Formats: sequence, structure tokens, C-alpha cells
Amino acid sequence: MMARVPREFSTVVLDTNVVVAALLWDGVPRALLKLVAAEQSVAAVVSPALIAEFERVLQRAQLAERVRATGRSAEELVSRYREIAVTVTPSAVAAVVVADSDDDHVLALAVAARASLVITGDRSHLLPIGRHEGIAIVTPRAALEFFGKSL
Repeated sequence: MMARVPREFSTVVLDTNVVVAALLWDGVPRALLKLVAAEQSVAAVVSPALIAEFERVLQRAQLAERVRATGRSAEELVSRYREIAVTVTPSAVAAVVVADSDDDHVLALAVAARASLVITGDRSHLLPIGRHEGIAIVTPRAALEFFGKSL
């Protein structure tokens, strides 16, 4: 179990899979996104590369019905997330995750923003790393516990 986050300011990177899950379904990712949006001491950061990935994912045919069910367009969902997150552009993107270069953008953003956590559901590539340059890589449920919350 992780220690609770201190009362100081924390910066987090939400992987695209977490943001999509939070905006399209109820559950732990949505609770986490609500916490990030409401908590003054926690900030989500996003990069232009992750926004572009988010836009691409929301255009997938298999998500069309879920997007419609929100009552918003994919563009509105992206805009809504941009209102919550602070945009940071990493100066460099190192090749860390050989199997998925999109994940390199997640890690580069975390380093550039000096994030406390990378929050992901990626059990294939990111979660097995566990930690990158001192930044913990955790599931949404573990992140909620880190912030002293539960669902």
C-alpha cells in the first residue's frame, strides 16, 4: 500500500486509457478524474501528443456509441478535459517503452512536469515499469488510495 500524499501540491499524468474510461464510463477512473478536477492540491497535466492521442481514440468506431451516450461530441469531451488539465510540452521524448512509443510521451510528460504519479491502466507496458525517474506508475485505484480516497 502507498503512503497518503502529503498536503503539498501534486501533479499527475493521466494516461489516455484512464481519461477515456473516466469520461465514458462510471467507476474508479471517473472518481479519480472528479478528484483531480475538484482538489486544489492536485493538478493533471497533458501534452499536445496526449491530446492528439485522446482525439484519435475517441474517433474509434467501437467507442461511437459510448461517446453519443455522454450527450457530447468527441470534440466536446476533449475540450472538457483540456479545461481540467494543464498543458505541458516536453522538450524531449526518450525511447523508453520499445513496444509502444505512445507510452514514451506519457513518461516524457511526467518527467517534464515533475509529476508525482503516472496513472494508467496499461498492464502491458507502463505498469510493469513501476517507476520512472522517481515517478510512481500506478493504477487508478492505487492513485485514489494514494490520495486517501476510495470508491
